[in-house]
Amino acid sequence: QIKCYPNPFSLSTGRMTISFDVSANYTEAVEIYNIKGQRVIREIGEITSQNAGKVINFIWEGKVNQGRNAASGIYFYTLQSNSQKYVKKMLLIK
Repeated sequence: QIKCYPNPFSLSTGRMTISFDVSANYTEAVEIYNIKGQRVIREIGEITSQNAGKVINFIWEGKVNQGRNAASGIYFYTLQSNSQKYVKKMLLIK
């Protein structure tokens, strides 16, 4: 199961948590894209077979690659496994 919370979220309230259960061989990155399909950040984590059955959390504080605050709008986060690509939507409001 993959989820993010709070959704929607605001920079004034803090950060977005992307949480998922490790039940397959995932890549080591959660990527966040803007509505135009441009990758705004790539979060690297330690996702290995040793993490199977555990819940992994990535924290996004609403910053883009250059450290600036992201603009309000719809964003998509992705997670890739060996057999599937998961894409979910989130909303950033100011």
